[in-house]
Amino acid sequence: MCDEAIKIIEENAFSFKHIDIETNSEELKALKYQLNIASVQNVKFPVLKIEDQLYTNIETRNTFIKILKSHFE
Repeated sequence: MCDEAIKIIEENAFSFKHIDIETNSEELKALKYQLNIASVQNVKFPVLKIEDQLYTNIETRNTFIKILKSHFE
């Protein structure tokens, strides 16, 4: 889903920042703090942050698109 999410964002000319928490320990720490969790093991990816809203339960392409539409239409 992460690769597909990036493709959807790029195809629709959204400005975005891709953060790989597997290689960026500071961003991983910040994400765990924002979600108020000790581990990301049970977090579903991708995690989408729009303004101050975090979305962590994006299981389908349609859900991802619905979230984007709710913010940008």
